[in-house]
Amino acid sequence: MANEPEIVRNVVLGQNIEFTRDDISDWGYTRNGRQVGSFTVCVMLKKMSKEEAEYMRSAYGFDC
Repeated sequence: MANEPEIVRNVVLGQNIEFTRDDISDWGYTRNGRQVGSFTVCVMLKKMSKEEAEYMRSAYGFDC
Protein backbone atom coordinates (compact mmCIF):
# COMPACT_ATOMS: atom_id res chain seq x y z
CA MET A 1 0.00 0.00 0.00
CA ALA A 2 2.63 2.59 1.00
CA ASN A 3 4.70 1.80 -2.09
CA GLU A 4 1.89 2.04 -4.65
CA PRO A 5 2.49 5.05 -6.95
CA GLU A 6 -0.50 7.37 -6.49
CA ILE A 7 0.44 10.68 -8.06
CA VAL A 8 3.20 9.91 -10.55
CA ARG A 9 2.36 7.87 -13.63
CA ASN A 10 5.86 7.30 -15.06
CA VAL A 11 6.70 4.41 -12.68
CA VAL A 12 5.00 1.17 -11.67
CA LEU A 13 5.19 -0.93 -8.53
CA GLY A 14 8.21 -3.25 -8.78
CA GLN A 15 10.06 -1.16 -11.36
CA ASN A 16 13.79 -0.82 -10.73
CA ILE A 17 14.96 2.77 -10.48
CA GLU A 18 18.64 3.68 -10.43
CA PHE A 19 19.81 6.66 -8.41
CA THR A 20 22.91 8.04 -6.77
CA ARG A 21 23.50 9.14 -3.19
CA ASP A 22 23.12 12.76 -4.35
CA ASP A 23 19.54 11.98 -5.43
CA ILE A 24 18.45 11.12 -1.88
CA SER A 25 16.61 13.98 -0.19
CA ASP A 26 15.14 12.23 2.86
CA TRP A 27 16.63 9.97 5.47
CA GLY A 28 15.66 8.32 8.71
CA TYR A 29 16.90 6.11 11.49
CA THR A 30 15.68 4.82 14.83
CA ARG A 31 17.11 6.11 18.12
CA ASN A 32 15.73 4.87 21.43
CA GLY A 33 12.70 3.42 19.67
CA ARG A 34 11.79 6.71 17.95
CA GLN A 35 12.25 7.76 14.34
CA VAL A 36 14.71 10.54 13.59
CA GLY A 37 14.40 12.20 10.19
CA SER A 38 11.83 10.50 7.93
CA PHE A 39 10.46 13.88 6.88
CA THR A 40 8.57 12.46 3.90
CA VAL A 41 6.63 10.16 6.20
CA CYS A 42 5.64 13.15 8.33
CA VAL A 43 4.07 14.76 5.25
CA MET A 44 2.32 11.50 4.34
CA LEU A 45 0.85 11.14 7.84
CA LYS A 46 -1.18 14.31 7.23
CA LYS A 47 -2.88 12.64 4.25
CA MET A 48 -3.72 9.38 6.07
CA SER A 49 -6.82 8.65 8.06
CA LYS A 50 -6.51 9.41 11.76
CA GLU A 51 -6.49 5.68 12.57
CA GLU A 52 -3.80 4.87 10.01
CA ALA A 53 -1.61 7.78 11.12
CA GLU A 54 -1.93 6.79 14.78
CA TYR A 55 -0.95 3.22 13.89
CA MET A 56 2.15 4.43 12.05
CA ARG A 57 3.10 6.67 14.98
CA SER A 58 2.69 3.96 17.59
CA ALA A 59 4.08 1.03 15.58
CA TYR A 60 7.10 2.80 14.10
CA GLY A 61 7.84 5.64 16.52
CA PHE A 62 7.12 8.66 14.33
CA ASP A 63 6.93 11.85 16.41
CA CYS A 64 5.50 14.11 13.75
